[in-house]
Amino acid sequence: MAEIWVVRGEGLPAPTAGYDLTIWDTAQLPSETQMRTWAGWAETHLLAGSPADLLMGFEPRPDLWPGTHFALGGGKIWRFHHRFVAWLTPSLYQIPEVPRALALAGVELMISSNSATARDPALDPLWRAVQANQVFGLALGPEPALYVPCEIDPTQEGCMPLESDQGGWRTTLRFEDLDDARRLFPVLPGLRMSLYRENGWWRS
Repeated sequence: MAEIWVVRGEGLPAPTAGYDLTIWDTAQLPSETQMRTWAGWAETHLLAGSPADLLMGFEPRPDLWPGTHFALGGGKIWRFHHRFVAWLTPSLYQIPEVPRALALAGVELMISSNSATARDPALDPLWRAVQANQVFGLALGPEPALYVPCEIDPTQEGCMPLESDQGGWRTTLRFEDLDDARRLFPVLPGLRMSLYRENGWWRS
């Protein structure tokens, strides 16, 4: 189970509780001084920035700052708690092959910096990518939303609002739930995993 906190605005307030991952959509990257004085850095992974400009990942151990693992499809993939997280520009989710390659590479959480449309999430390319690849999606914006495979959503809509918290929003992910979705509706075997691995077109 992963506790995720999404920061609201351009400031980096101290978290009100312990989180596994903090996500900060900001045009102004934090300095190392800010990070060292931030109350949550000692126990929380932080993804900060914008995929259109520059993303940085800060790990709880300062000697590992900054930590990026590899880039794919014009965006970045990060690793935390033995899970892979991708944060791409919204336009890349409109290309079905990009989220498909990410899912086949082991990404389980996809993030998009857009104005989440919780009223009609099916209009969001990230929502469609989540359903087609059975991963989690986090849509950032004025009204952040968590997208989940419809198979594991009691409402069968595949969209859940985040809980408001002091200075941001919070949500909890159970990555094990993805196994249930893939068991109920096994789409991955039909995604031609061997073709992607053999050609590796996304690495160029």
